[in-house]
Amino acid sequence: MAIELLFHSNVPYKRQGNELIYKECPLCGNERFNVQVNLAKGLWHCWACDRGGKLRGLSVLAAEHGIVEEPESSADNVILLPENAKPIWLSQTGTEYLELRGVSGEEARRLNILYDHGNLYVPYFENNNLVAFNVRTVEGKWIFNGTDRDTVHYLIRGNTDSIVLAEGLFDGIKLSRTGHNVFVLFGRVLYEKQLKRLVQLFDKFILALDNDKPGKMATLKIAKQLDDNNRSLHIVRPPAEKKDFGESTDEEINQAFQNIKKLGVAEVLKMRWKK
Repeated sequence: MAIELLFHSNVPYKRQGNELIYKECPLCGNERFNVQVNLAKGLWHCWACDRGGKLRGLSVLAAEHGIVEEPESSADNVILLPENAKPIWLSQTGTEYLELRGVSGEEARRLNILYDHGNLYVPYFENNNLVAFNVRTVEGKWIFNGTDRDTVHYLIRGNTDSIVLAEGLFDGIKLSRTGHNVFVLFGRVLYEKQLKRLVQLFDKFILALDNDKPGKMATLKIAKQLDDNNRSLHIVRPPAEKKDFGESTDEEINQAFQNIKKLGVAEVLKMRWKK
């Protein structure tokens, strides 16, 4: 019933290639064009309530918009996790690693973190299908596995209207304890498709990147991206003696958020011209 309402009501939508972006979600009622309908793949997803699935009435709707169904993906395009990767909270070595990083088994379970001989695997699902995963190697390097990194949306849900941007997984987990929504970049780049989706969902952004020079340069670049989209900008820094929030205690993180700095017009302009 809800899906048919989405197709057959007079809900406004925007056309983007083979996709329709509907203004209103029939399940959560969000009215900020967060419902993404992919006619070629036969799937829909609401980025506000994070629900979706297969389409009903697909053939009629697709024909109306001149959409040709995409062929089935070949076996070569299937994303598979290593067979030996197991839930990190179920092994003694894995739980010891979590304890070392200051992360609980429940937090790891919420994000489906897997573990294999020192490697961490963080899967990303869309409509219950694995479409990508990030792996942290024993050497500490994050490697992306998937076909379209700029559409991957690692969002840890909180209970505020703002969102925090973090570089790493453990930064994101610890920052989420403040109650904020957290988006994990798995690096220092906010891709354009990610940016587009986030500005649809949130008005206030808090940049919580690392204390090192690359982190500060990334903060500058992302601040420019968000300012171009007229979003409210704030910056919070890890303790001076710490590289990032992943190395910080809960007390230190809460203290940092008490010293959060809002970027006004003058500050943003200064950052824009800073070399």
